[in-house]
Amino acid sequence: MCGICGAYYFNNDQVEPAILEKMVTQIDHRGPDDHGVWAQANVGLANARLAIIDLSAAGHQPMADLRKTTWIAYNGEVYNFKALRQLLNDDAQWQSETDTETLIYGYKKWGIDFLAHLNGMFGLAIWDTTNKTLLLARDRLGQKPLYYYQTDDIFVFGSEIKCILAHPAVQTGINASVLPSYFTYGYVPAPDTLFSNIKMLLPGHFLQIDANHSVTIQRWWQPPSNMDRTATPSPQDFAEKEGELEQQLRQAVEYRMISDVPVGAFLSGGIDSSLIVALMRDYSSEKIKTFAIGFEGNQSFDETPYANEVASHLGTEHETFIVSPNTIDLVETLNWHLDQPFGDSSCIPTYLVSKHTREHVTVALTGDGGDELFAGYDRFRAARIAKKYQALPEVGHRVIQRLLRGLPQGTGYRNFVRRATEFTDTARLPLSDQYLGWVGIRSPEFAAQLCKQDVARQIRQQYSQYFPAKTSDPIPALLDVNRISYLPDDLLIKTDRMSMANSLEARSPFLDHNLVEFAAQLPMAYKLKGKQSKYLLRQLTKRFVPDHIVDRPKHGFGVPIGQWFRKDLRSYMESQLFGKDAKNKNHLDAEIVQITFAEHLSGKRDHGHFLWSLLSFETWLRKFNY
Repeated sequence: MCGICGAYYFNNDQVEPAILEKMVTQIDHRGPDDHGVWAQANVGLANARLAIIDLSAAGHQPMADLRKTTWIAYNGEVYNFKALRQLLNDDAQWQSETDTETLIYGYKKWGIDFLAHLNGMFGLAIWDTTNKTLLLARDRLGQKPLYYYQTDDIFVFGSEIKCILAHPAVQTGINASVLPSYFTYGYVPAPDTLFSNIKMLLPGHFLQIDANHSVTIQRWWQPPSNMDRTATPSPQDFAEKEGELEQQLRQAVEYRMISDVPVGAFLSGGIDSSLIVALMRDYSSEKIKTFAIGFEGNQSFDETPYANEVASHLGTEHETFIVSPNTIDLVETLNWHLDQPFGDSSCIPTYLVSKHTREHVTVALTGDGGDELFAGYDRFRAARIAKKYQALPEVGHRVIQRLLRGLPQGTGYRNFVRRATEFTDTARLPLSDQYLGWVGIRSPEFAAQLCKQDVARQIRQQYSQYFPAKTSDPIPALLDVNRISYLPDDLLIKTDRMSMANSLEARSPFLDHNLVEFAAQLPMAYKLKGKQSKYLLRQLTKRFVPDHIVDRPKHGFGVPIGQWFRKDLRSYMESQLFGKDAKNKNHLDAEIVQITFAEHLSGKRDHGHFLWSLLSFETWLRKFNY
């Protein structure tokens, strides 16, 4: 695992190694083991290396083939590199045991088509000295990031925005047009960023600059659509699919156990992480090291008792860490690593569990992706309930809404009033608007008013493009949109930045593309059966951990941020959002901010997630003096 950056000058000026060194230094945390820069005429590459495979100096990057015709800077892991090396033996002159060198000879043999041969996560840059072409590519699902800045004169890229900003020719400012989207989703939807002129390369895409300085962006992998299969499968078919799921997961876990450094796992005590840890035991000669995190003062967010029970049952070497409200001191650190505002407060525990995990191992397996593949979120069940709720007369719906709006909202994880209000506010809307209401921070209308931009309709239209006009079952469409939006733009951004902030490599077996394609073909009844989510996955997991662990309700990975803002962090929030140095008032409607904060403090509404997104935005504005 590494961080990469580089530059290409359309005006044919010489790329200076000193500039590349300045850029790559910004991402030391991604690769503390080694630095490397290489420049030739108008192109240059740089790499910060976290040594995982082949720890010797032979793994130094940027790396080239023996004849120096192909250069690469690469961030990620290609898990099937040993099998690929066998296919490439006749064409390669190996100088190392790395997966990096495998990519070089794969490119030389298959050209851009080499990407289809890769099983892994990556953001890479390849300079072909023969054809004078620069190739950037990102993995299928977007596990590893890649950003770029382009003008008529220069093209600058990197694993994180901060290394692009370190280039002296880069000029950027706030991209205010995406602010309403940020306050709707809690993240900036790719390919846009909050920095003008800086874009993110989309998952499963490549960007190529040819000898004529022409820039082309193309999709190289098409994500599979979930099938709308309503027929009830036979018990025999179910048993076969359960066996196939286990086989797929075992292969994915075995691949992700390949490492020349210690490997452990995050363990929440939920289905996904518990199953991954159970399978890991078969590919390790030692006890698996597992790590969990809990929260002081709010048991509704704390899953550590379940994690401890699963660890005991599976015989792991387990560590538990407790988070207290004073971790808000981390907000500037988190903001620096995230580069732009980020409304998902679960980045706090993700950062902390990564920090503590890195004290013991260098690689950690995660359960990321299980919910996206097997309909694990509450929003999937809500979509089916909404179809029945829509039959309720309009007058009955309004009565329920009035009753709920008259009740105070608590800050507990499963607070009924908050959840019921979120459901009734959107249940009678089109499917795309329902989903946006359940997964978003605030409505497009609220965000548009807050940002003083008349763009609510555009936000809804932009989001509705992912949904079919008609569908007999909402679940396939929701699975697809979840995978192409929330997964890469929120969940995987969080996992990558918070783990790499601590020089920890996070690997997710559920995001193996073979498993993703397999899961997409499964009948919906195998994913959401009645009110039971992840049905097939649950049945498989019951073979490894106690039933009551598997059957407990879904619990997301979050923090009691709403409670913290009402109590421990109230004065801090007031000083940040409304103090004399506050900058958000230059971009947002100050009255709306005041009213929303007052509503939260009164207990009338729980606006904890929105307030976190405000705090993240304010911190970002101060950092860049916008």
